[in-house]
Amino acid sequence: MSELENGFRIGDVVAMVRRRLPIVVGASLLGAVVGYTMFAGTPETFSATASVQVAPIRIDQFSEESRSEVDIATERALVKSDAVAETVRDELGLEGDNRAILRRIVVVNDLDSLVLRISYDGDTADQAKRGADAAAKGYLDQRKDNATSTRDAAVARLNEEIAAAETAAQDASTRLDATLDGTPERAAARTRLTNAESTRDTLIEERTRLNGFDPETVGALVRAASVPEATTSKMALGKGVGVFGLFVLAGLAIAWFFDRRDGLGGGRRRIEAIVPGANLRVMPGAAGANASPAEVDTAIDRLAVELVAGGSPGKPASVLVIGAGIEPPMALAEELASSLTFAGIPALFVLAGTSDREVRHAHVVGSFEALYAEYTPHFERPPNREEVWRHLLNTRKSGKLPKLGDAKSAPPETTDTERNLVKALLGNSLGKRDRLPYTKPFDEFVKAFNSATRRRLTPHQLWRLVAVLAK
Repeated sequence: MSELENGFRIGDVVAMVRRRLPIVVGASLLGAVVGYTMFAGTPETFSATASVQVAPIRIDQFSEESRSEVDIATERALVKSDAVAETVRDELGLEGDNRAILRRIVVVNDLDSLVLRISYDGDTADQAKRGADAAAKGYLDQRKDNATSTRDAAVARLNEEIAAAETAAQDASTRLDATLDGTPERAAARTRLTNAESTRDTLIEERTRLNGFDPETVGALVRAASVPEATTSKMALGKGVGVFGLFVLAGLAIAWFFDRRDGLGGGRRRIEAIVPGANLRVMPGAAGANASPAEVDTAIDRLAVELVAGGSPGKPASVLVIGAGIEPPMALAEELASSLTFAGIPALFVLAGTSDREVRHAHVVGSFEALYAEYTPHFERPPNREEVWRHLLNTRKSGKLPKLGDAKSAPPETTDTERNLVKALLGNSLGKRDRLPYTKPFDEFVKAFNSATRRRLTPHQLWRLVAVLAK
């Protein structure tokens, strides 16, 4: 049997919905009321944002070791530290563990920007504003403390080296006094004294530079948080829509149950009313279940036998329900013609449409690059990869490509920090994920993501991750 005989048909669903329209409409209205009630009953949230500019920590501007660039990924992780959570806790008087506080903090930054936007989700507008400012202050204080600790450790090390150099200079001076003028020993002792004093003076100058370091230069608050307006979370909206969808599906299921209770959408009773006394048989597969060719052959042969056994004009001896296809399938017509002819019953079948069974040759490629290599030579001006990708997407969205199901590969495993980085780097482009591949901005995004996370994800893996986050 072909798909026309036992496959899924949109027309059958539409007809069923029309027959049971009150059930479907009632379930939809009830779902809309319950979904809106859940959405409207969700508490409002407030989110405020403070902006902080990060500067490289250069304790000694003349030292090559202290000229490291800012690692934004590390700085975002520093914002989500326990020290920042404690600062927010003290400011707002919160209880509970630090993880609950840190879940309210969101850190993002624009690509190639040293400005961190630190947001805090609060139960009230004032709490959100104070929480964002406290998180920004806690981050800056922690960064200043880290820089100060580094400076103090370097100064302590220099103090030890200066003390050792001072001892060496005094020892060289003592040896110089013990030598006679004009002797080679006195010249050597004077050289040792000069070198020891030079080393000591250099270390003292370095300590002076370190003591001149200002921890305030490692970062600054460029914009304090403002009082936010109330918002309803996307999760609340999703719950409302989800509840509505569940009620609609439940309504369809109930409608299907009542429609199928009488068999074949109620059609069995109507056939029995039209031809009372006839032997009513349903073709295997017509009710929706799959049927083997042997089962179909048996049903048709029984029909032929019953037609030969009896019946008269206006009073058929047998009825075979074969389905609701608009066009009689070729395979079914062949089976009916064969069985009826063998039973000696003349039969004429008129099939609408074409009976051409030839299938166009299909060639399967293993990757987009293989498709691009075979597709582009047919053009005078070969399109680039972005143009071919867009054309492929438009073709799929128009329903001209088959659905192949779930992808064989899974998206890469990522942390919450990495997923937040993807959202921060792409911004509004996250909702236009299908337009990203094979474009220059997407290549720059891949480079920036791998650089910040020190991973080596391919553009395809990152696009799979973007698709999951966008959904």
